[in-house]
Amino acid sequence: MAQRQARELAALHDLARAINSALLLDDVLRLGLTHSIETLGMDAGYVSLIDETRQEITTAAQAGFPQSVLDDIQSGPRPMGLGLSSAALATRRPVVVRSLRDEPRLQRRSILDAGFTSGAVLPLTAGDKILGVMSVVSFAERDFTPAEIIFLEAIGENIGLAIRRAQTYAQEESRRQLSETLRRVSLAVNESLDLEPTLDAILAQLKDVIAYDSA
Repeated sequence: MAQRQARELAALHDLARAINSALLLDDVLRLGLTHSIETLGMDAGYVSLIDETRQEITTAAQAGFPQSVLDDIQSGPRPMGLGLSSAALATRRPVVVRSLRDEPRLQRRSILDAGFTSGAVLPLTAGDKILGVMSVVSFAERDFTPAEIIFLEAIGENIGLAIRRAQTYAQEESRRQLSETLRRVSLAVNESLDLEPTLDAILAQLKDVIAYDSA
């Protein structure tokens, strides 16, 4: 038991070091997913993030899947409350499945067709907030012990915190860019009394930070 705990602590340390070295969300998801697949001895996986406004969940990162599964998991957002992910979101605990073929809640049937046998779905949490889920699968059949389920929870918490940090960084960066753009717009307005080129300059400054309809 002591050796297992030492291995898990070392794995969590490596995971935290990797994901905390990244600032961008895509990098956090990629590193968190690949490290988790390797650490857990799984073969493939994907991360889905929650859109609370639309009550949807969308695949944001994937690794290890053949094209047939990619076409399925990247087909677009799905309503929350469906499949194994809904159970993980509702309970805030990992859902583990020894036999995916015998699991009626499995929505991604392409995973079965690709030969995957067992899987787990981890909620990605940051404090009291659930940001998404990570789903990992293996070709070989396997069981998850209670200790391993606790380990899955720790992985989900570490990645969830890194996701929240990356999202906060992106929001701050967006505000910084908007503030700088508005400063440039103000300069453009003050430097010219000719309305048309001034408007063109304003739109040129805003197009990178704000979506607008040119019509």
